[in-house]
Amino acid sequence: MSEVERDRVQQTTASDRIGLLSIAGDGILAGGFGASAIALYFLVVDVVARQAFYTPSLVGAAVLGRDAGGEVDLFLVAVYTAIHGVLFIGLATACAWLLARLPRTPDFPLIALGIYVALEGGFIVFARLMLPGLAESVGHGHIAVGNILAALAMAAYLRVMQPHPEDLVRQAS
Repeated sequence: MSEVERDRVQQTTASDRIGLLSIAGDGILAGGFGASAIALYFLVVDVVARQAFYTPSLVGAAVLGRDAGGEVDLFLVAVYTAIHGVLFIGLATACAWLLARLPRTPDFPLIALGIYVALEGGFIVFARLMLPGLAESVGHGHIAVGNILAALAMAAYLRVMQPHPEDLVRQAS
């Protein structure tokens, strides 16, 4: 890379390097990866411990104010999946926007930790205020593991897809 090109890359501002459409696209994909990671984790947990799709059916029933009744209701699974996907995409889009505005892209562990804190904190506050008893029914340990997996998936995508110009210069050298 020539010195002129290196200077041009270093002078690129956050708004130049990533636009609104890119942020939205990164948010959709990162959110999809995070939501999928936690959904797959709970599918495995449910198959091993109970019945497939038990947890999303339970949470869907709680969100809609229905009695879960111990049986899996695919309508409730679909409702929960849609809400869950939208929330994860919203969080990931906010993270992509924030990362685009930082002077330098943080390292992977810091991004993952920030996302995990947002996921875990958001769930705890929401569950305590809106759905008392839900966290106990699902299991705090399972919630924490699912959120860790989701945060890792989202952070991995965002770290790879939003390199800072300084990172690009280092890679070119």
